[in-house]
Order: sequence, then C-alpha cells, then structure tokens
Amino acid sequence: MSPLRIFVCLVAAASALSSQTADVKQEADFPVETQCLVPDVVPGSITMAVASDETLDTDDKTADAAPTGADAIYKAALKEYRQKKKQYTLATAEVMTAIDSLLKVPSVDAKGLKAIANREGDKRKDTLIVFYAPWCPHCQTFVMHDVRGNPLGAPLEMLRSDLKADKATEDVEVVRADITKVGKDIPKAFKVMGIPAVYLVNVFGEATLFRGDSHNSDEVKTFIKEYQQERGTSEDAEESDSDSNLIETKEPAAVDENPQTSDGFAAIEQETAMVTTDKIQWEHGLPGLR
Repeated sequence: MSPLRIFVCLVAAASALSSQTADVKQEADFPVETQCLVPDVVPGSITMAVASDETLDTDDKTADAAPTGADAIYKAALKEYRQKKKQYTLATAEVMTAIDSLLKVPSVDAKGLKAIANREGDKRKDTLIVFYAPWCPHCQTFVMHDVRGNPLGAPLEMLRSDLKADKATEDVEVVRADITKVGKDIPKAFKVMGIPAVYLVNVFGEATLFRGDSHNSDEVKTFIKEYQQERGTSEDAEESDSDSNLIETKEPAAVDENPQTSDGFAAIEQETAMVTTDKIQWEHGLPGLR
C-alpha cells in the first residue's frame, strides 16, 4: 500500500472516531461533574492486570500436575491473593454498613422512588433525590463522607442541615438512592445517565434535574430557592386568574310590573294584619270579640 493511501485511511478513521465522540457528547445530557471517572491518583496497591479472577480460577482448576519451581510460587501467591481479597471484600462490606448507619439522609428503594414520583404520602413537600453508587469516587465524597473520610461531614449531610436551618427550604426533604440496589426499577421520571445525579421533585411530582456541580452546596441551594420562587410566582398568577373568574356581577332585582300580582300581594298583607289584630283582641278580652 502506498504512503498516500495509508495517509487517506488514517484521516478517514480519525474523522469517523471524531463523529462518534461528538454523538456520545450530545446524547450525554448531564454535567461532566456527575460522571464517575477513573481517579487521577493511582492507588498505592498493585492490581491484578494479567487476567480477571474468573480466568485465573479456570486456569487453576485445569492444572494437570502438581506445580513445581516458579509455577509453585505463582500458585501459592495466587492462593494468598484470593484469601486476602475475600478478607478485603468482607472488610469493605463492614465499613460500608457502618458508614450507612451514620448517615442521617434517609435511603429510599425503588418503591420509595415510585411513591415520590407519584406523590404518594405527604404532598406538601418538595423532595431532593440524590442517585449514587458506593463504588463511585465522586459519590463517595458527596454522599458517603467528606474528603477526609468522615461520614458525618459528607457534603450531602451538611446540605440537608443547611436546608433545615433555612426558613425558605426547611420543608424540603432530602433522600438518597443507591442505584446498585434500585437497579433497573428507577421510575421513568428520573433519567440517570451519570452519578451522582440530583433531582428536585415538587409537590406535583414534576422532576427537575440539577445541572450544576453537586459538590457545590451553594449552587444546589440556589437551584432549590430559584425553583421555588419561579413556581411560587406561577402559582400566584394562576390563583389570581382563578379569583378573577369567581367574581360575579350582580344584577338589580327585577321589579314586578304586573299590577294584578302587586294587588294580590297587597290584599294578602292586609288580610294578615286583620287576622293578627283579631287574635290580640281575643287573647286580651277586648270588647266586641266576645
């Protein structure tokens, strides 16, 4: 193949890759901050990169003869790796359980999310929902603990306290939803394309995605207050229109111009007065009636 043709092929491949990347960016309609990316700092421990654990297990089981020499050292190291990994997994689960018990922001499952979306229960309060996953480093330093690993200082915990202390937002409920537990049962009202994802659900069940930096509590609080102000203005306008429609124009009472009807009523009134006078005279023994 000539150099010119090779160059043309490379240009075409680069153009196709650029087009696919642009399409992905357009489809990902969420802020970059919510993406759970690979950490910039590489952990101090060495990870097993030669194969997955499933492959290692399969290779170990298919060994025909007893290992010797370097192969024996490898098998022993692999056995120790599995044991320590199991211990690490159990220890991690214990730590996660302990952290979860310290968090004051309540956790909701799929049923709870559905109830919020359908406004089942207390319909007078707005609800702030944070979707997260324990394996996501961005989620860990927002929902589960602060940058020093303290669960009590997690930004979401602080945000909940700040909202409760503010008169304008004291009625806003804050909850968290672990997508590893919710799975595919997330209601359609929430399109979770990146985590952590923050949604505000109003008293009518309308969900609005927060598109700022979830780690910036001031941005989140401003988002909530501005939304409440816009909704309040809209509700006031609707209430004003409703009140104006209730105003009725009262017409003056119709006057009966029929002389026969008027004379009839006058005769009835006169007869009633005469009967009343006769009754009074009879009860008091007035002359002329006995």
